[in-house]
Amino acid sequence: MARGTWTDLEAGKRETRQHQYDAIEEVLRWKSGSIDAIIGGGEPTPLAEEPGQPPPTEVPAPTLDQLEGAIRAIAANPNRSQPLKEWAETLLVQVERLREADQREARALGEDVA
Repeated sequence: MARGTWTDLEAGKRETRQHQYDAIEEVLRWKSGSIDAIIGGGEPTPLAEEPGQPPPTEVPAPTLDQLEGAIRAIAANPNRSQPLKEWAETLLVQVERLREADQREARALGEDVA
């Protein structure tokens, strides 16, 4: 689903068809009807709560290098807004500070620093 479609759905700017709800629920691993429950003030029902359904697949957390690469791609993308690119640049500064702090701590613990 395109980002614009998703944004319009969240904002109520677009007529939503059931197949769109079904696709969203499938990706989020929610039982069919969960979005209607949310709209009515309730909570979604994860598929894992259904008897006989497998638990949700664990998605590994991205590495710091992967996050940094994604942030750099946003910062360098000429099609992104200036505020978003500036935010990405701010995050890159924070990533560098995190790396430096990690290296200082590793040295203090006597670990090899790559």
